[in-house]
Amino acid sequence: MTFEKFAVIEVYTDDYRTAVTNNIYPDPASINMDVFATGDQANLISIDIWKLCL
Repeated sequence: MTFEKFAVIEVYTDDYRTAVTNNIYPDPASINMDVFATGDQANLISIDIWKLCL
């Protein structure tokens, strides 16, 4: 049995009418996260972070 350590990123925009989901595989020592917009401004209204247990 194999367990992969990864993070699931979910982004919801436009009053939850648009969603993007992606799995990422960060370095285990990573403790930072960058949030940015390309082409226009964006406002980060809220963020929820959960530790996943296997």
